[in-house]
Amino acid sequence: MLTNAANKFVSGRRPARPIRSTNSRVNSSNNMKTMKMLVLALLTVAAVINNTQAAEATVSPNGFKSPECTYGADMLTSSYGWNLKFSRSYGRDAYLWPSLITNGTATTNPQAGDLMVLDAWSGSSVGHVAWVWYRSGGWVRVVHTNMKVGTDLFSYGGATFRAAWFYDLGNNTVYCWDNGKTYPLKAFVTKR
Repeated sequence: MLTNAANKFVSGRRPARPIRSTNSRVNSSNNMKTMKMLVLALLTVAAVINNTQAAEATVSPNGFKSPECTYGADMLTSSYGWNLKFSRSYGRDAYLWPSLITNGTATTNPQAGDLMVLDAWSGSSVGHVAWVWYRSGGWVRVVHTNMKVGTDLFSYGGATFRAAWFYDLGNNTVYCWDNGKTYPLKAFVTKR
């Protein structure tokens, strides 16, 4: 599929995304609306539990600030029942998460609810972290904040949550369908 180490696709073609029927696309649209309502409800509950008002939930359970990607990932994992535990409360840039999360472990088989962690690259010295919404073959659909890639889903706490497609190339690199770029993959992390 690749022509060289520079990750150029043969004939400039992107790998095919999973094909869905018309009914599936309609259901996907309805699922997005349902997910948006569910996530907003869960984020509101998380804010109440953390003694803040929903409109003021600009800090995640682990102290990450909106609109950082770490804020979005921490809010989503917490809302879905995975309260991330870190080995320290400082220096927690996204690319460091695989080694800092004490109740998670690296996986080569990412599933819904896991994290995708990108290593640092020329456009970001701190990497990026995103929450895995679902997986289909080598494709993962992630929800993330603070990276202007993907489809806007909703805004919460000053952050825009977006959904984007990434394809795992299997060589510590992922390909982003939404912008046609490749990124260094640090790890997929799953709950331990």
